[in-house]
Amino acid sequence: MASTAAVARDSRPPFKQRFKAWWEGVDLDDVAPSETVKLAPGQKDTVRRGKSDKKPAFEWETPRIRVLQTIWGPGCAVPGDKDFCLWLAKPCGLDPTMTVAELGAGLGGFTRALHQEFGLWITGFEEDAELARAAMEYSVMAGLGKKAPISVFAPEMLELKESAYDCIFSRDIFYGVKDKNRMLQTVEKALKPRGQLLFTDFVRTGSTTEMRPTYMAWQPGEPVTADPWTVQKYQTACAERRLDLRVSEDITKLVRTNVIKCLADLLDKSEILKSDPRMAEPLTQHVALWTRRVGAIDSGDIGFFRFHAFKTGVDKMLSDW
Repeated sequence: MASTAAVARDSRPPFKQRFKAWWEGVDLDDVAPSETVKLAPGQKDTVRRGKSDKKPAFEWETPRIRVLQTIWGPGCAVPGDKDFCLWLAKPCGLDPTMTVAELGAGLGGFTRALHQEFGLWITGFEEDAELARAAMEYSVMAGLGKKAPISVFAPEMLELKESAYDCIFSRDIFYGVKDKNRMLQTVEKALKPRGQLLFTDFVRTGSTTEMRPTYMAWQPGEPVTADPWTVQKYQTACAERRLDLRVSEDITKLVRTNVIKCLADLLDKSEILKSDPRMAEPLTQHVALWTRRVGAIDSGDIGFFRFHAFKTGVDKMLSDW
């Protein structure tokens, strides 16, 4: 027999409707029970969003772009502020003479931070066209249109100039790429002798033979076709190429802590978020996305790792003799 708490949970309105009620300051206790049932396709929400006369400062600065930066910080589309990004990049020993690329640049915060910190030339690539456009606009506004440009790209068809980069960063891209081997090969060829690849990504940490409910709830809800590799599979793939994978670091706890803090801080940013009702939908979707991700992490299905590899087997240096 179901417990009273379980029955209470089941009788609650859907998360989306409860969130919108909070957004509009509506008490769901005042809404008739018949109005809080799950909406049929095409049926309008009982909690309506009001029209807003406010417009973004720029046409490309969409409600979604504003939501992402409200949650994660200026120039950020994923967890990790400037200090976190510089911590990630620290092992690479960057300097002004280097040519660098970033795959999965988001809104370009990491790209611009690396240029500003090290004075190097860096090119960012972002799969999401909406984010890529905004990222480039932010770079132009910062006077970095040529030194830290961001353009849209398709990971499955990635092409990079061979032996062109001293370092390539990748932020959460591989798990959504179908042909990871091809992408690794493309990146390896694009690195200069002694070049470095540093990437972060979701990895499979649970059973690879059992599709658990938490994993199944997470996977189809991703914005890409999620198919994360295990750490061992990355190690094998790098060993089969000229990539010496020296670091496979579990940073799941660090990232999870940051995510929980940023989502909790939304309570202190309600006025910003409510200033434009058009932000409600992308906010609801993004919070739901990370709720699923945290659920899969807490169930042991997925983790978050940092990998650091060096290109090897070419151009011996005098110190090697």
